[in-house]
Parts: sequence; structure tokens; C-alpha cells
Amino acid sequence: MRGMDEEFRQHGKEMDTRHREGVREDLGRETAGIDDAGRIARHGLSENAKSTRAKKSGKQKQLSALQTLLLNPAYRAAYDDFSNFLDDEDTAIVDALTRNTREIDALRAAIEDDLSRAVTLSNGTRIFRSTETGSVENESGRKLKPEEYAHIIWPDDAPSLEEYKANQEKLKQLEQDRAALIHYQTQVIDTAKERLSDEDNPLSIEEMKEVKRQVEAYRPDFMKDKAQDQVSPEQTTTGADLDLGSFKR
Repeated sequence: MRGMDEEFRQHGKEMDTRHREGVREDLGRETAGIDDAGRIARHGLSENAKSTRAKKSGKQKQLSALQTLLLNPAYRAAYDDFSNFLDDEDTAIVDALTRNTREIDALRAAIEDDLSRAVTLSNGTRIFRSTETGSVENESGRKLKPEEYAHIIWPDDAPSLEEYKANQEKLKQLEQDRAALIHYQTQVIDTAKERLSDEDNPLSIEEMKEVKRQVEAYRPDFMKDKAQDQVSPEQTTTGADLDLGSFKR
């Protein structure tokens, strides 16, 4: 037992000696301004040091030009107002596209019904007679000669040429409306949103008002609320791209 106690005491002295030497070495390095790696590792301070460095790094990060402006209550209010306006336009476009799709589907079904009830010639050509003039045209719009349909006995439920053409015109208009809606969404609203979110070159409050006025002028006529429509015909530019060149510096 005495030998073992002596061994423990000797080991303790060696540990104390190494610890004191390590402390003296750390102090010497710290005084010389070399580094504090040994002291940090020895005293378990590495995590605190990392946290301190992270905080210092965070403080050095700068806000973007847009983030800085958004700290101003007046600018923030104008920004949110314009952003909400663009979101509302997006919602209105989606609603209009949904209605447009339903109307196109209904018209295509009506046209198919017209064709299914139309008089069909021996070569498979479907023809329609005008209730006003008695003239006859095929489904592609070619006017037939009287001898081509003189032998035809017209059934009472055969769709008229006027009915068939009206449905064709309605379908054509709806397809044009759909193209205008998609253009308005992708070339006007999306362009305005991209410009509004520019971190380095933000719009001023006055520029936001002007871009909003332009967006309203580019809105397709069939989307405009009659109670709010104050855009003159010469201001309406449906089908063109939103020009934000004057707001890009």
C-alpha cells in the first residue's frame, strides 16, 4: 500500500508540473500576441470563442438598399400597398383564366354539337345554310355553289350558318382573351413584381405609384371594373410588354 501511495503522489506531482508548464507557455504566447489556441483548448473555451466570432461576423453584414428603406414606416406602407395590389391582380387573373377555361370548354362542346347535327355531303363535308340569305357554306367557310346542295333536304334541327359562325367567333374571342390574360400575368405583373423585389435598386414611393398606373393601363379591357375604369382608350396598351426601362438605373 505504501508503494502505491508513493506512486500516486509522484503521478500527482508530474501532473501539477505539466499543468504549470502549460499555463506558463500559454501566458507567454498570449503576452507575445501569438494566439490563444492552447489556452482555449486547455480550458474548454472553444465553443465560446466560436460564438463570439460568429456574433462579430453577423454585425459586419450590411442590410440591402431595399431592407434599409423598409425600415421607414412610410416606405413600408407604400411597398406593402403595391405588393398587395400585384397579388390581387394575380388572383384576378387566375379567376379570369378559370372562367375562360369553362367558357371555352362549353363553346367547343357547342361547336361539336353543331357539327354532329349538320347536313353531311357524300364526301363527308358538313355544310350550313343561312336562315337570312339561303347561302350555304361548309365548316371551313367555303361558299358552295347551288348545284352542290340542290338535292339536299334540310332537316328542321340542322344548325344554321349564323349559329355555327357565332359559336366560332365566340371561341376565337375567348382564345384571344386567354392569350391576353397569360401575357398580362407573365409580361406585366411578373415584371412589376421582379422590379419591386430588387434588393439593390429599389423603387421609390413615386416610382411605385407610376408603375402601378402603368400596370392598370396594361390590364386587359375585359378585366377592368367599369366602376373603376378611368383609363382612356389611348392609354390602353393591352398586348404590349410593361416597359420599366425608366425605372432601371
